[in-house]
Amino acid sequence: MRRIEINPVSRIEGHARVTIFADERDRVERVFFQTTELRGYEKLVLGLPAEEVPRVVSTICGICRAVHFTAALKALDGVFGVTPPEDAEKIRRLVLYANVIEDHAASLLILALPDLVGERDIFSSFNRIGVDVAKNLLKKRSYAVKVIEMLAGRFLHPVSAVPGGWSKRPERKEVELIRRYSKELVQLGMELFDLVHSLIGEGQEFDVKSLHYLATSGRGAEFYDGIQRVMNGDGEEVLSFSERDYDAFVRERVEEHSYAKNAVVNAGGQDFEVITGVAARFHAGFERYDLSSELYRGLSEIIKPQVISPVRNYLLRALEVVYCAEAMVDIAENTDFAGPLVNKDYRITREGIGIVEAPRGTLIHHYRTDGSGNVVKARIITPTQFNIPAMNALLNEGLRGREANAEAMIYAENLIRTFDPCMACSTHSLDGKTIVKFEIVRKR
Repeated sequence: MRRIEINPVSRIEGHARVTIFADERDRVERVFFQTTELRGYEKLVLGLPAEEVPRVVSTICGICRAVHFTAALKALDGVFGVTPPEDAEKIRRLVLYANVIEDHAASLLILALPDLVGERDIFSSFNRIGVDVAKNLLKKRSYAVKVIEMLAGRFLHPVSAVPGGWSKRPERKEVELIRRYSKELVQLGMELFDLVHSLIGEGQEFDVKSLHYLATSGRGAEFYDGIQRVMNGDGEEVLSFSERDYDAFVRERVEEHSYAKNAVVNAGGQDFEVITGVAARFHAGFERYDLSSELYRGLSEIIKPQVISPVRNYLLRALEVVYCAEAMVDIAENTDFAGPLVNKDYRITREGIGIVEAPRGTLIHHYRTDGSGNVVKARIITPTQFNIPAMNALLNEGLRGREANAEAMIYAENLIRTFDPCMACSTHSLDGKTIVKFEIVRKR
């Protein structure tokens, strides 16, 4: 067998590898997307006091840090048997929304833009759209980072975690800044949407077939709290479950070729491979706020649950920037944050589960403690774990029968990036490098 390797392939987060098996005619037979990092956080947190866990797990990823922080903090509420006050929940939502915004904006401007403009590097891509345009968008993105820093204590890995609430009350001048920044972030979302809409092509469409959608919803899509719903390709709900019941429905599978466990939803003994993230949340609906509702209704004319066009995920990320920014404006303009921030009416249960919607989809944190409050069991299930089976399915459908060459590799890269996988979340690296290896194995 002859081995061809691209090393590294840029613009995904973490270590991964794609292996393509070709037949005697050099046509693709099978494709495997593989995670090649070692994950260790479920072991690293064992023995830690539970109240330290949100700060520690935020270091799983420098991109998704606030969503891991928030999911773990919700689980910590469960361990302490307490519900946070309304103002504390609103602060948590602001931090979560801000992380989604700056993550989506970075994904679109840094990781996806070269694919959209037909370049292979970021700087050439900025030249194509205009350097001043890129600078303006990146400046507006920075406002989301500043909101996280003001509310969470640090812009990178948050530190304001306390069971049953939040440890840092925003000052009056900070609230005014958050109001101003939130309005700027709405504009960021609209400008990103217009930019992506002007660049995006039709893209390949895939029948959903055996795949399903997994998203958290309440009044439409919900990021902080809600019910987890599974929908089939006909738009019908086939299953729903709450945080406390997730363990009865979510299963992890060990794959020999990958360090990441694949996650599936199981009901009645049947495994459902799901797509989670922007495509799934879109079908939950975005009709709460004016601008995002208008965008959602327009996209609903062309995006149906029966098919998935991965390239349209870029438009959906821009839609979510608008939605999350509008949610931030709503909170900031209607809250003075003068109420209590911590509920200390603790009723220790020793176990807690927190589920939030991360930028890439449904994120689950589950912890159990001993009588001293130290962690004895930890389970973290990330969106990319759910999405890996779907990525493999679409890679195989899109590449099977094609010539195994450089164009096939580029096609695979482009498709993978539409899912924006975060390998650092699905399995944590030890050396911190970003690398995707491509290998083509040909039959003789």
